[in-house]
Amino acid sequence: MKKKLVSLIVSMTLALITLTGCGKDTGNPLDSMSKEELKTYCMNLEASYNQLSTEYTQLDTIYQALSTEELPNAAISLSGDGTGRYTFNSVDSKIIFPTSFQYPAAEPVSATGSIDVVNNVSVTPGSNWILKLNGSSLELEHSSGISGTIKVGGVTETYDKSLLQSEVMEQWFINMPDNSVSYKNIFIDNTMFGVQAVTPTMIDSENAVLRCGMVSYGDYAITYIFVYRGEQDVNKDESIMNVINTINIMGNNINVES
Repeated sequence: MKKKLVSLIVSMTLALITLTGCGKDTGNPLDSMSKEELKTYCMNLEASYNQLSTEYTQLDTIYQALSTEELPNAAISLSGDGTGRYTFNSVDSKIIFPTSFQYPAAEPVSATGSIDVVNNVSVTPGSNWILKLNGSSLELEHSSGISGTIKVGGVTETYDKSLLQSEVMEQWFINMPDNSVSYKNIFIDNTMFGVQAVTPTMIDSENAVLRCGMVSYGDYAITYIFVYRGEQDVNKDESIMNVINTINIMGNNINVES
């Protein structure tokens, strides 16, 4: 294909010189070229074409890798660039492999995305979250600037959950920078097992939004805190709630009152 294209360019150029060589000067620089100059010109065109073709192939490889990143796939087509000593293409700290790294005949499988914080307690964060397990805690960072911690503890004594808001949550918020707090109950199977609170607050003298909650079920107690800087943001709140409502205790998902 490349050779055909170059041959076509040469033929067209020669035809142009033949047609215009006996006539008046048209101002086209090709008119004054000798055959040797014309050959050199065409060789330069071929080199430029080859370079552009290579760049296109590289960019297409990057596009294909990034566009399929979120799709279930049995192959690896990109990875974090680590030390950066490799000569692969890279975009946003990810190296792009020229071909996918795949086990022979492997097929894609559906991903659950579930993280076991401890036995019988799991979370399914979804995409755009960076996760770190730290003992019985799961630390989360979202690409939009949200930070969160979900911590699991054990329960050995029975506590009246109807008192969580008045005896625990409200008392804790007395010492917070802003006490404009809204409360919601947390349910499991339509039964109240915990309380969530949302309030504007301050971080380093800047506006921020804090969301926290606690719930107990069976032998487990879970506390969580999520925070982001700036004014309240519907999209960020939705991202947080999407995580919270995937918290699963002993096979049961929690559900925060809407």
